[in-house]
Amino acid sequence: MTLSTPSAAVPASLLVALSLVATACGGGQHRSGADRSARGRLPASSPTSSPASSRTSSPASSPTSPAATTGSPTSAPPTGSAAGGGSCGGQLHLAVQGPTGAAGTIVYTLVLTAGGSAPCTLDGYPQTVLTGTAGQVGPALSPAPGTTPAPVTLRSGQAATATVALDDPGIYACPSATVTSVRVTLAGVGPTLTATLPRSTGACTAASPGASGQVVPGTVTPLAVAG
Repeated sequence: MTLSTPSAAVPASLLVALSLVATACGGGQHRSGADRSARGRLPASSPTSSPASSRTSSPASSPTSPAATTGSPTSAPPTGSAAGGGSCGGQLHLAVQGPTGAAGTIVYTLVLTAGGSAPCTLDGYPQTVLTGTAGQVGPALSPAPGTTPAPVTLRSGQAATATVALDDPGIYACPSATVTSVRVTLAGVGPTLTATLPRSTGACTAASPGASGQVVPGTVTPLAVAG
């Protein structure tokens, strides 16, 4: 009869249990290593967020600061302010009304209307010249006898008038020419103003033979505020 040694026999169930334990330990070490590597890579994404925000925020606001200086040239005084200081240059409209008259006199009315937004002042005497198709007719009109010119101030839209009196060539039998328009100059105003007569007329270019005290070609009164 043969006898077996008890220490040489290992139960099969014990071997299976040991194998399962070893496998579990190895798998746990593999997962923990992957977790460590994953956790080690996470901080790599965090630095990318802060530099991006710092680069985009500070330069974006800097170009807007020079824009505030672009409005500085507009602080200069506006042009044309001198127009309110009494000058009517470039702001007047000339018109002629008529003719009327009797007893050998032809009468026209000069109407000067102020434009612009500020009051302006006119010299009281309108230097007036008659013109026709061939140019100037006779000398400039003379101031009406017994009148004294004075400056006239007009508001915007207000008018001043002056009366032109011409000797009728049909009555005075004087050398004459046809008048179709007038030119008016006012001291300190600037350009000469021109207006067409509502109806052309004859005007003496020289005194009638034997006439005394005849004013050729006629007279004009100082300006007066209309109405």
